[in-house]
Amino acid sequence: MKIGESIIEELIKDKEVISATVVGSYTEKRSINNIGDLDIVVICRKLKKNIFERLIRKIKKKKFKKKIMINSTFGPVKINSEQHLPIHLMIYDISSHKDHVIKSPFTCYDWERSNIFRGRRLKNIFSVKNLKLNDFFNARRNSW
Repeated sequence: MKIGESIIEELIKDKEVISATVVGSYTEKRSINNIGDLDIVVICRKLKKNIFERLIRKIKKKKFKKKIMINSTFGPVKINSEQHLPIHLMIYDISSHKDHVIKSPFTCYDWERSNIFRGRRLKNIFSVKNLKLNDFFNARRNSW
């Protein structure tokens, strides 16, 4: 089993997790050697500190050829290292996921297209309805 699939398989076992999805460049290349980090979106029923910490521990206990480094911030922090596997872990509850879809529809639309998921698909939780040209220019990651 590939690394991304292995991680989301573990995360979805948690009773609070309703969706675990691998997004970003890994979904196209499916090789950890060809990407900067592994992006994972997790949607929980309710997000509390203990759940957040528990999910991070679940990932850290997994053994891979490289050491795990978790970036749980929502900013574009890139950690590159030959010896480490950076995982960009984005954990939301349903309400904060909806808010993110509304504020960053372009990014969330890209996430919805991923076929590497366990549990519910992101678009079945709260979907981007209509992308408009203006969304590309007002997105957090825009064309400039």
